[in-house]
Amino acid sequence: RKRLSAAVDDAAARRVMERFASREGWLTKEDWAAAIEALGRTLAPKAKAARSAGIEEGLDRFAHAAARALKREAIGRSAARRAMAAHADAAGRLDERTFYAALKTLFDSEP
Repeated sequence: RKRLSAAVDDAAARRVMERFASREGWLTKEDWAAAIEALGRTLAPKAKAARSAGIEEGLDRFAHAAARALKREAIGRSAARRAMAAHADAAGRLDERTFYAALKTLFDSEP
């Protein structure tokens, strides 16, 4: 339970343990794999929403920086969003390497 609750809240870990653990509270190797898969299914929608929120939070800043870097008057929000979505991390952020990859995506997508 400790290892599971480090990744998720206690209630989610408790539900998984109740579902997959033996009466003595142990998880077999197969049960552990099933528990991790169940947690992944539970957390996937939350992770996707958090990533989308991070992208939206940094979208204007990225669009302005990309416009300056590409010497354009402006970059459309939808094009910037697609480029960020293609390269952002799980939190929706770009580091230096992924920023340049997103710029390349924008540049390549322009007519």
